[in-house]
Amino acid sequence: MGRGSDSFDLDRLGLSAGEGRRLDLTVGVDPFDLAGQRYAAEAAEVRLDVSRTTAGYSLRIRSAVRLSGPCMRCIEDLGRGIEI
Repeated sequence: MGRGSDSFDLDRLGLSAGEGRRLDLTVGVDPFDLAGQRYAAEAAEVRLDVSRTTAGYSLRIRSAVRLSGPCMRCIEDLGRGIEI
């Protein structure tokens, strides 16, 4: 998910080994093609739990996004939420 130029520098959090932080973010989602059909998504709300370890970072990401586009079976508009 995301627009290629979006990034987040984890070092900016200034976490020491054993420390953690929870971040609630909004991430843009680019439209995409699947089976010849075009789908769009609203901006996704993302919860990111970051923990600093002695070897780097541990990440847990949860997100929910709503997709819109044609249903592949009936060609009517599909409006479906997806949780990751």
